[in-house]
Amino acid sequence: MGVWVRDGDRFRGRIVEITADRTTHHFVSRGEITFTLTVDGDRLRGNAEANFFGVGGKAMGETIHATLDGERVRL
Repeated sequence: MGVWVRDGDRFRGRIVEITADRTTHHFVSRGEITFTLTVDGDRLRGNAEANFFGVGGKAMGETIHATLDGERVRL
């Protein structure tokens, strides 16, 4: 999901989410999530930051920080 770019032995990525009001269909906010990952076989680890912006690009709240840790699901 989003765009991933190789940066040495890591990947950097970004996801942009646009939210609209369900009734009026007008713009409500834009969310930008950036992340850095290392991939080792079926595992990934990294960090992410999320920022949200309202009308006119005004920041909505503080930056959200997250730790990423995942493993590929195989069926």
